[in-house]
Amino acid sequence: MGLGTLEAYFPDFVFARNVLAGGRASRYPTGNEFPGEAEFARAFVGFEAADYRLAVGSPYRSGDTDGRDLGVDTTTLQRKTKGVEIGQPEEGVRVPRR
Repeated sequence: MGLGTLEAYFPDFVFARNVLAGGRASRYPTGNEFPGEAEFARAFVGFEAADYRLAVGSPYRSGDTDGRDLGVDTTTLQRKTKGVEIGQPEEGVRVPRR
């Protein structure tokens, strides 16, 4: 977990501008954020309702290395998945059980 795993499996890794809620900063490279879980949840429009768009006052807006918002682009994700719920297989798709 953390820096040891990154160094072992991804020798040329770049791990920056990530937000790991409840994570330990001592386990990861500098340049990342580690808010508490409640603080992290407040950064979204409706975390409890699975609405993961960043809230207006979110500290993660424009925080990526390219100046865009941190995290997934939910608008593009919804457009590309055409309304398929994430985590739910499309009809006829078999998902192996572990």
